[in-house]
Amino acid sequence: RDLWRMLHEPVFDPYLADAAKQAVESCLRSASEITAVWHPLGFMMMRLAAVPHGSLRLHVWPGYCPSDVRAGGRIHEHRWGLASYVICGALRNLVAEISDAEGAIGATSVDVHQLTEIRHLGLEDLVQPTGSYVVPKTVSAKAYAPGDRYYLAPRIFHSTDLLATPCATLVGETTGTGGPSRSLGSCAPTAARSARAVVHRRELEIALGDVLNEIGG
Repeated sequence: RDLWRMLHEPVFDPYLADAAKQAVESCLRSASEITAVWHPLGFMMMRLAAVPHGSLRLHVWPGYCPSDVRAGGRIHEHRWGLASYVICGALRNLVAEISDAEGAIGATSVDVHQLTEIRHLGLEDLVQPTGSYVVPKTVSAKAYAPGDRYYLAPRIFHSTDLLATPCATLVGETTGTGGPSRSLGSCAPTAARSARAVVHRRELEIALGDVLNEIGG
């Protein structure tokens, strides 16, 4: 069955939980063959399949991350939409609106961020400052537990807080719109290129095993 379509269907498919578990089991069996990388926001990311409408991915937050990788929190947006299903753990998505810093009443230097553009170059990310300064305002915050689904449209600024680990989500990504993705950086960033480290096989096996233990695998 088409997992991507199941994630995006308006009516919840009760088979989704089993299908997600099978996806994790498949990744564990083929851990020596698949490429998992540390995403800059602190989770292990595996691309499971490309589909006509986008792609299917597995995200795993094992409860730790390398010291040079953030563990959520950074406000960003994507040029693509995504539908996510929480397999285990819990997280909170915070959606933000941004406004021009010059017009923000009562904004302090702590509130002001520089808008940066992110270009994905294989296993590298090129972060380019734009010279535009903005102030974010949280407009919604919602927590999600195992069995929950949530959708983010393209170009919605958001951040993620982990509430319980290990946390894993099955993600159906849509075809992207034009232009780079964006994030909110410090007020004086310089252009930077960062590589996404490949997760070691044994480390990946342990993380996937922990996910299966959480869901009774």
